[in-house]
Amino acid sequence: MNAADYYGLEELRRACIGFVTCCITVDTVNSILASAERYIQYKCTKSLVQRVLEFVDKHGNEVLSLGSFALLPEHVVRLILSREELNADELTKFQAALHWSQRSCESSCGTLDLRDVISNFLECIEFYKIPASILMREVHPLGVVPDHVIMNALAFQVNNLFD
Repeated sequence: MNAADYYGLEELRRACIGFVTCCITVDTVNSILASAERYIQYKCTKSLVQRVLEFVDKHGNEVLSLGSFALLPEHVVRLILSREELNADELTKFQAALHWSQRSCESSCGTLDLRDVISNFLECIEFYKIPASILMREVHPLGVVPDHVIMNALAFQVNNLFD
């Protein structure tokens, strides 16, 4: 695709983009993103990545729940989790960030602290949108989200009860 673009083979470039676009599914999306990462300096790859991100936006909960999501580079995970267009609930976003962080810590042979790794993603998650019962039952006991973040989310929810 990029070679066709470089050499001005417009019909071949369109055919390649069309083929890859047809291959974007929930099962292939993370592999395509990981592969595109190697060629991101090319204009064609950037337009392909935009199409892939639009697909991820529409199928957010499914894509974030895949084990292959944890294999993406950190900056791609942050990009996806921070997208306003992402159609995914906040608990799923948190679980995806947690899974990615756990995998990162495991692959570092214990040199990384889980709290430090996941802290890179916490600003991408709107914890106040996670119901209080789930925050207290599933998120807080893990001990990876600072108490002040949990307390702010709970306070926001309480304030909205009286508004």
